[in-house]
Parts: sequence; structure tokens; C-alpha cells
Amino acid sequence: MWPSRRRHRRQPNMGLMLLLLQLCQAGFDTIPPVTLGTIALNVGMYLGIIHEFFRKRVPRTMDICVGVVQVWQRQDYWRVIEATFTHADDWHLYYNMVSFLWKGRSLESKIGSRQFLYMLAVFSVLVNVVMLYLNYAAAMFFSDASYMNQCAVGFSGVVFAVKVVTTQMMPQGTSLIMGFIPVNSRLSCWFELVLIQVLVPNASFTGHLAGILVGLAYVKGPLKAVMNWPFNDFGRSFSARSGPSYTYHSASSGHHNRQSPVQDERRYDSYTGGLNEQQQMEHAMAQSTQNQPNNGQNRLYPDLSEETSPSAPTQDEVQPPAYGWNIPGHTHNTQNETPTNGQPPYPPASNQDELRRRRLDHYNHRASNRR
Repeated sequence: MWPSRRRHRRQPNMGLMLLLLQLCQAGFDTIPPVTLGTIALNVGMYLGIIHEFFRKRVPRTMDICVGVVQVWQRQDYWRVIEATFTHADDWHLYYNMVSFLWKGRSLESKIGSRQFLYMLAVFSVLVNVVMLYLNYAAAMFFSDASYMNQCAVGFSGVVFAVKVVTTQMMPQGTSLIMGFIPVNSRLSCWFELVLIQVLVPNASFTGHLAGILVGLAYVKGPLKAVMNWPFNDFGRSFSARSGPSYTYHSASSGHHNRQSPVQDERRYDSYTGGLNEQQQMEHAMAQSTQNQPNNGQNRLYPDLSEETSPSAPTQDEVQPPAYGWNIPGHTHNTQNETPTNGQPPYPPASNQDELRRRRLDHYNHRASNRR
């Protein structure tokens, strides 16, 4: 975020040309849709294309920037949203969009476009709200009214929040600040916060700090659970209370029981272990590199045949349990003698399986005599 200042007529210049070059080098076909659309929205806001589409005058930066006086005292709440997509000049736009390009492409491919769009929508508002509270707290703590009059614009606060989420989801490693300073990847946002303030003193320190705090609240705090609650817990509990749905067909009697989408989602989650496509691929590659077989244990995907196809019934399941060999009115010899009813001689009964076989032969022989 940059403090607002008056701008001349916005025209394509060096910053936009370099941004277009970066997009071409990355490849438009390799940029996910939400990331590419967000960059297009920021460029359109800077060039005034969005304002012309809605037939509105391109406002000055002072009429859009977000600050305590402008938002709370003047009650101009629309600035909280519009200031996020407004930039002071083309270089401000270039640095923010290039940084967002690589972070957004990585994060969107991991969590999906719909979840990423939802995250950007929440972050775009929440970062500015947190910045207002930080400015107000700084003004009260330092007894300095200048924090109340600070007014900033830009997408960099959201970029910092996205960077925190991205580094926390990736394996811990080392990042190079300015290309030669090795820093822990999960701590790099704090080094960038200080470095940007040293190199660009006019940058909004509280705006960047607000982005880091929002990102930490998402990965370490309750923000992620709060954001996902309307789509997970409430939706599942509502579907569970509503019970199964039935569809009646006029062409045939009876009904057809359809499973709810929540039941299908639970079955899918249990099948994949709650992992997304990228995590499933990494898990499968890790399993394939193991040399020792695990005999099918701890597998990510169970065999469908084991779930849907019943195993072959054993002899104990096919044959009835042994209730004994005491049949009234019938005597037999267990020492290879011919029974009195003419049945073939039996071998000695040595185990339960032999007793079951004898009993079946006995009933089969009686059934054949009745015919």
C-alpha cells in the first residue's frame, strides 16, 4: 500500500509494459483464472476502464484512499473495497501484480479457484479494516494524530496476506530476499516488511502489517474456520436434520432413495483422506518411492473390490453349524461299518468339518430316499 497522492491522466507506460512482458513470459495459459482475473481488474481500475464501463468519472486517489478520518468520521465505507484495487502509479501497480502473480498462481493451484476467489474477497475487505484499527491504536498509543490522517491505496496488503498463507502451506525452506539474502521462507514476510519500509519510506507500514496479521489469523488463528463454517458445518448439519430425500416416479410404484450431496461428499472425503488433488499426487509419489512393501496397509486409496465385492464365503459360512450327531431313531457306526439304513461307511469323525460333511450327506441321502 502507498499513501495517496494526486495523479495525472493514466496512460500505458513503462510499468504496464513490463507487467505485460511478465505475463507473456509466464504464459497466459498457465495462469489460473482467478489470479489472471484479479490482475486484469487492478489494471482496469488503474486505466479507468472499469469506471468507463459503469459510466462513472475516474476519481482522484484522495477520493478513494482508505483512512480513519475518511472511513469512520466521514462514513465513506465504500473506500474499504475500492481502495484495495486502486494504485498510485504504474510502478506501484507493477510491483504488486508481479508479486501477486507468482504467489496467486501457486496458492490457487493448491486450494482451487473457488476457494481462492472467496479468500481474496474476504482478505480485500479485512486487510483494510485491520489497518484502520492499527492506525487508530497507534494514534492512541503514541498520541500522534498523524496516524488518523493517513490514507492509503493498493493491493499490497492482500499480497502480504496471500504470501503468508502460501509459505505456510509449502514445505519449510529458504527464500532469498533481493536475490542474495537467505531467510527462512516462513519468516520472509517480516523481513520484506522491514526492507520495503527502509527502501520506500512512503509505503504504508500499517497496511503491510495488517496483511501479515490477516494471513496469520487464517493459517494460525480462527479465521479459516470462521470462513469455512457457512459451507461446511452449517451445511452438513442442515442436511443431516433434513434427512434423506425421495423422488417418486409416476411410471412405477415405490420410490427411489437418492443420497444427498453431503453423503456423497463424506464418501469422497473418506476415500481421499480429505486431501486435494495436489496432496494426493504428492502422497502417491511418496508411497511409490518406498522400497519396503506395506502389505496394503496405510494406503491412501482402498481397493474398491474390497468394499463393493464380498469375499468368497468360507466353508463355515456355507455349511450350517454343527449341532451334534445325535439323530433320534438312527444309529451308525463310526468305525467304517455300514449303517443300518444302507448309507455308505463313514470314516472316523476327527473334526468338526467332518461332522458337518456327514450331516449333509445324511440329509441328502434321506431326501433321495423320499423321492
